[in-house]
Amino acid sequence: MCGFAGYIHNYGTFDKEEVIHKMADRIKHRGPDDAHYYIDDGIALGFRRLSIIDLEGGRQPILNEDGSLVLLFNGEIYNYQELREELIKAGHVFTTKTDSETILHGYEEYGKKILDRLRGMFAFIIWNKNTKELFGARDIFGIKPFYYYKKGKEFMFGSEIKSFLSHPNFEKELDEDMIPLYLSYEYSPDERTIFKNVFKLPGAHCFTYKNGELKVERYYKIQIDNYAVVNFASFPKIIDSLGGVTITITDREINEINNHPKRYGNVYIEKSYEGTEGKQKLNGKQALAYCRIRKIDTDNARADRQKTVLLQVFKKMKGSSTTEMLKVVNDLVGYVY
Repeated sequence: MCGFAGYIHNYGTFDKEEVIHKMADRIKHRGPDDAHYYIDDGIALGFRRLSIIDLEGGRQPILNEDGSLVLLFNGEIYNYQELREELIKAGHVFTTKTDSETILHGYEEYGKKILDRLRGMFAFIIWNKNTKELFGARDIFGIKPFYYYKKGKEFMFGSEIKSFLSHPNFEKELDEDMIPLYLSYEYSPDERTIFKNVFKLPGAHCFTYKNGELKVERYYKIQIDNYAVVNFASFPKIIDSLGGVTITITDREINEINNHPKRYGNVYIEKSYEGTEGKQKLNGKQALAYCRIRKIDTDNARADRQKTVLLQVFKKMKGSSTTEMLKVVNDLVGYVY
């Protein structure tokens, strides 16, 4: 599991080494195998390790070749071996066999663009000893935890909030506005926590901290080709361009649409079959109204209607790309729900 804690120290007369040891001890359960620390005139870092890769040589914090960059990392990088080979060819010298060190040298080589190359679950910080800049990031799904405390000159961070309790300048203040949310969801649904001035770094976000200023930004966002923004007006037009769809419909369904014009967009269906159920050809607006029918039977039946129409559309779109088909589904969902 592993875990880390740290803080920027700008003032105070307390023993910096003693404080970071106590902060790391608070999360000993995350890393019972080893503990190690780094302290300079700008920062104090502590790490608790659960040894998995490079059992003897993988202690953290890890420093780069000239000691100017320092890394704390919790997680696992799945493609670290490929990254390692790439970085060795670029001239970087590795002192361990860990996945952790690929992040450190990757940051040297690519800056924060290393995040585009990482495949895995992670939370990490990199301290630049020369520029006094702290950089950190969390994986795109937010699997590995990362918390920080920011108030005035104080900035501390770690894998768990409880490590902050051992810092003499941490102020334990309950954020009463979070109580209703916590009682409703049994967790904090956004970046805030139950403590004032303590926040979660969201998944897919990174940050920089320098001279007392914190900047948090998103580094990853899912997009589906050109259809991130969907034009919902296109669904009926797509069906019309395909010549409509033919489905099995019941009198009850037709009556529901015809008797509630405002509910279904002033659509009227003229029955073309005999009996109480039969084959009926529908144009785009009629097909959309059919998909939107509700309150006359179960939700499953409504889903079955939508599936029936989509299967007809996909059959006629045979040979189209997956992206084009996804657009049709998105358009339908945008109209119906």
